[in-house]
Amino acid sequence: MKLDRRTTMKGSALLGASALLPLSAARATADQPLMVYDSRLKETHAFLQGRQGHPRLDIAGEEGSLWQAAREVGPRPRTAEGLTRWSDYVQLREIFEEQGLRVVAERKLAASLAGRGELFRWSMQAR
Repeated sequence: MKLDRRTTMKGSALLGASALLPLSAARATADQPLMVYDSRLKETHAFLQGRQGHPRLDIAGEEGSLWQAAREVGPRPRTAEGLTRWSDYVQLREIFEEQGLRVVAERKLAASLAGRGELFRWSMQAR
């Protein structure tokens, strides 16, 4: 293979473009909201439908680990959306507020499939 100026320039252009790919992929993931759900609730399957590429946090059983998974989410989300019970929402809201998010919407829904109490659909964004 002959190494000349043209080959060197083409190689450096390809190297520069390939270095940007992981960064752009990381930005795309950071721009998508973190989907927070409890897999024990049947309603969450409909909530997650159509959001396959979004980062997810399943909080089923998190009470036993003192919400460690929510505290260690990385990279920190710029937005988070959830469908949880009230008690879970209160815990998550405090954790995400410590990470710089604020509540922008919350709505109470009937838990027709779960049959117990009510669920809360909520959204948080970075300040």
